[in-house]
Amino acid sequence: MISKYVKEQIDTSKRDLTDPFGSVYIERAMIEVAKRNPNTVLVLADVGFPALKWYLANAPNRIFELGIAEANVATVAGGLAAEGYVVYIQGLAFATVERAVNQIRQCICVDHFNVKILGRAGAIGFLGISHNLIEDITIMRVMPNMVIVNPADKIEEEKCLVTISDYIGPVYYRMEMADPPLRIFKDDYVFNIGTAPTVREGGDAAIIATGSMVTESFFAADLLKKEGIEVTIVNISTIKPIDKEAIVRAAKETGAIVTAENHSIMGGLGDAVAAVLAENYPTPMKMIGVKDEFSQSGNANELKPHFGWLPKDIAATVKEVIKKKR
Repeated sequence: MISKYVKEQIDTSKRDLTDPFGSVYIERAMIEVAKRNPNTVLVLADVGFPALKWYLANAPNRIFELGIAEANVATVAGGLAAEGYVVYIQGLAFATVERAVNQIRQCICVDHFNVKILGRAGAIGFLGISHNLIEDITIMRVMPNMVIVNPADKIEEEKCLVTISDYIGPVYYRMEMADPPLRIFKDDYVFNIGTAPTVREGGDAAIIATGSMVTESFFAADLLKKEGIEVTIVNISTIKPIDKEAIVRAAKETGAIVTAENHSIMGGLGDAVAAVLAENYPTPMKMIGVKDEFSQSGNANELKPHFGWLPKDIAATVKEVIKKKR
């Protein structure tokens, strides 16, 4: 059943260019979190932070700037969390996550410490192979005790950030480097960890997507509709713990599954969905994402054709899977 917080018809005539992947909304959420809980602190690695100006003006004693030392940031964050603080880290995921894998494991996850890691990741951008990380979900998925969230639009970004502040334990909050998304959710949307809302309904196939690829899936669904093909779109905004019931329900109702992610298909959303289906309801499926390669440097117009992420590519993949239905 389609989420009650979604408009009946998402407007795919234009993307929301006013605040691409809502930095203003994230900043607003962080200020709300800081005001609500005086034990909220920031541990920084010389990269700034959403709402940093507010913190400097109102709570400078809650900022710990460690310089370009991401592994040390994770260690210090774990130590502060051990003393009862809610700790936020933010940065490009290649540094915040990949440079600090052992420290995140040993100093945060082992003891289920209350650290929120905000990582900017994804394949689209001019920073190239070194900075456009597409392995971050894979790394974090195998970390015991780690929750992973990857919002689809700026409304969900804000709601999600407020929600994870109330969750006790480590969270990886993925902020994608991608094209501006559509506005999918209404202002009264309620985000729940571990719940995957259905944002479009159709009986011929299901696209199970995360982050920016939810937007691309809507454009693909519009193309398919012109051919008389109706697809369901499931928004996996919590990758871990994943909503198994939503995945199995989509498989039972449509009989054909396509996953879409701005991430490697190895160890990412596609692998997670495939594991759920293999154990519960084997279904024809295909994965859209980065294949066995690194990300590249370039804008969306250059990289989407390269990775096969254009709406027409997604639509073609859906039709391939439909042919394999029992």
